[in-house]
Amino acid sequence: MTELTPDLISLAVSTGKALLALGSPEEQTAALKRAIDVSEVFFGVVPDDDGGHVVLIKGLELLKEISASDKARAVIQGAIVVTCDEEAIAMRMVFGDGEVSAPTLH
Repeated sequence: MTELTPDLISLAVSTGKALLALGSPEEQTAALKRAIDVSEVFFGVVPDDDGGHVVLIKGLELLKEISASDKARAVIQGAIVVTCDEEAIAMRMVFGDGEVSAPTLH
């Protein structure tokens, strides 16, 4: 499973900063959609008292394929900091894998 690494946290923070630098909420939403679209795997990073966890927004089928093959593979991944699991799940429903039972990784 995916670890909450400093690189993933840094990616999530930089994505959030880039979105906040945009003017309107509509521009921010469009940029978030583009970021998810170009990523093969995209995570919502949820900070919590235990350091945080991730919620998969996009890429469940690809991760299953990689796991089943037992071969390492580089993937284009993205991430954004979210306030709660539900926010990431909403992103999954609108821009990501849709209505799937994707894991929350603690």
